[in-house]
Amino acid sequence: MKEQRNSFERHIFNFDKRQLMKHIIIIIIYLSIINPLYSQCDRMQDSLSLVEFFNNFNGPNWQEPWPLDQPFSQWEGIEVSVEGCIKKIALPIDSNISGGL
Repeated sequence: MKEQRNSFERHIFNFDKRQLMKHIIIIIIYLSIINPLYSQCDRMQDSLSLVEFFNNFNGPNWQEPWPLDQPFSQWEGIEVSVEGCIKKIALPIDSNISGGL
């Protein structure tokens, strides 16, 4: 049994580090350059997703609830891209957020 385990460990840990780095670099290039070209900005979907987030996480009872009658680019903690889509959500820790998806 010990001999089988050592054989397995040699097989698992016997990889070419240059080959691994090559794959990592390809993934990084894809994620940073190619993937954004295919992802499209959809402000309507972003808005619907934020409202769903708001409703599922007790939004009406937050310390500063989002004004749903205003554009989401004006909501606290929402950062948008130049295209107007969600870039980042950063809500204060003490916002009274609770719930789940």
